[in-house]
Amino acid sequence: MTAEVSPWIFEIISLNSTFGTSIWIFHTLTLPFCHLTLKAPKPLPSNYPLQLKSLGDHIRKRRLDLKILQKEAAKKIGVDETTIWFWENNRVEPSISFIPKIIGFLGYIPFDTKYNSLGETIITFRRIHGLSQKKLASLIGIDSTTIGSWERGIEYEVNG
Repeated sequence: MTAEVSPWIFEIISLNSTFGTSIWIFHTLTLPFCHLTLKAPKPLPSNYPLQLKSLGDHIRKRRLDLKILQKEAAKKIGVDETTIWFWENNRVEPSISFIPKIIGFLGYIPFDTKYNSLGETIITFRRIHGLSQKKLASLIGIDSTTIGSWERGIEYEVNG
C-alpha cells in the first residue's frame, strides 16, 4: 500500500511480511527551498604531530599538510624514502648537509635562531647553510679546531 501525501514531504510505503507484521519505510525527498550542505573539517591523521619537538616532527607535519607520500617528500629533499621514515620516526637526526634542503621543503627554519653568544651564532649559521666545522673553516681560511673552540665559547684572536 502506497500513500502519497505531497511530493515535498515524504512517501510512506507499507510492506506486509510473511509473518503478518508491517514494515514502514520512509523515503525523504528533497524540498526545493531547503538546500542544506553539511561541512566539517577532515580529522587529522593519527600520526599528525600536535607538538613539533624534533626536526622529524616538522618534516612529517609539512608532508601531511601537503598531502604527499614519504616517497614524494624524499624526492623533493633528495634522499631515499627510508631516510624520511627514519627522520619522521626520530630514529636518526638529519645530517647537517641536508638541513638547507629540509629548510627549503619546510619553507621556514625549524629551530631557534635567537642566539646569545658567538658560538650559538656560528652553530646556527652552519646549520642553515649545511656546513661542517671543517668546511666553514676552509671557507674563511682558519683551522677547524678554532671554529669548534668558538662554538664552545672559547674565544681567542685569529692571527692571519
